[in-house]
Amino acid sequence: MAFRKKQQKLIETYDPDIVLIQECEISDKYHSMFENKIWKGDNVNKGIGIFSKKGFILKELQINLDVKYFQICEVNNKLLLINIWAMNDIENSEQRYIGQVSKLVNELIKTNILNRKVIIAGDFNWNKIWDKSSRRLKGSITEVVEKVKLFNIESIYHNEFNQKFGEESIPTFYMYRKRDKLYHTDYVFMSNLIQTVDFKVGKYKEWNDYSDHMPLVIEVE
Repeated sequence: MAFRKKQQKLIETYDPDIVLIQECEISDKYHSMFENKIWKGDNVNKGIGIFSKKGFILKELQINLDVKYFQICEVNNKLLLINIWAMNDIENSEQRYIGQVSKLVNELIKTNILNRKVIIAGDFNWNKIWDKSSRRLKGSITEVVEKVKLFNIESIYHNEFNQKFGEESIPTFYMYRKRDKLYHTDYVFMSNLIQTVDFKVGKYKEWNDYSDHMPLVIEVE
């Protein structure tokens, strides 16, 4: 379902200040509460976006990387948001899914970005359970986790629930919206320079009619 068709549910449930959306169209039908919008995609029906309420100024940082769907956005000149949607790559099979996330992290390490107050979030389309089968891919989620940790950036979910990667008890993705095809493939990594107030994952019974992915919601100071 297009984001414009499920945004009202998101607003009524969480009243978010800022949303990072993967797999969305560019549209003039987004809710009026999202005064600021940054969108990126190959065509008007397929892309990623960062949307915010009034009072949250978004400034997109233009960095030329060979990663298809990602955004780097500065919020009120203080916080950096990195939005990523890791996809299949028919032109370079080694850079599918987690390969794209790994490449993005490797490129960011060359900059000063990871030393700042930063949140990396999105649909990685990957879990550690597939790392062993990823020999044909450039990178693994294990490598990504280790690299960003050097910058004191860690997964909120795994810290909050004290769970290991690959052993997540709460799914974020239900393939074909089937309750028995559940995976944890969406992540929020955050700098320890940011204080978390609350974190939650949307429930299947509340969101299955709207999406195969559950929303990840964080409140920070």
